[in-house]
Amino acid sequence: MKADSIDRVEFCAEVRENIDFINEIFTDLGALELFENPDVTFIEAWIFETLLAFTLFRANNSVTLDFHLMPDGIRIDFEGYNEAYEVGNKDLRKDRDSVFRTIKTLLCEPIMVEYKGNAMFVNLFNSDGSRYAIWSLGSIFTLITGHYLKSQAIKQHLFSPIYPKN
Repeated sequence: MKADSIDRVEFCAEVRENIDFINEIFTDLGALELFENPDVTFIEAWIFETLLAFTLFRANNSVTLDFHLMPDGIRIDFEGYNEAYEVGNKDLRKDRDSVFRTIKTLLCEPIMVEYKGNAMFVNLFNSDGSRYAIWSLGSIFTLITGHYLKSQAIKQHLFSPIYPKN
């Protein structure tokens, strides 16, 4: 869907607030805003007054992120894993700086992903190389049973930043 078609959609106030928040992050990174950004592909089937979904992908070795801006918050799917990062609007308002920093880190720093069986461990790093956060993605059973994980081969992939720092 083209941005001019989206302009005709009247998003509810909460979705509009989340659009503005994502635009703040893009602007801080020196990227174009959401509706002008060539790295954004809108998911036409998921655009309503109460939902704006889009994919962000820039280069061959960058991570693919699917964003869902909803009245109750923001959801980011990571490389096909649904709900890798979710934040409710109440939490976003309460700890805006932390949410801003997490999403910005996801966009502008390298990301190391470890695959163990059907589990995925996402390592986010700060610009100084220190670990910012680690997310465990996969089935609860796989994550709880460390015995299973020990028997699985580890594959690693280092993703380049979507918007590297200058």
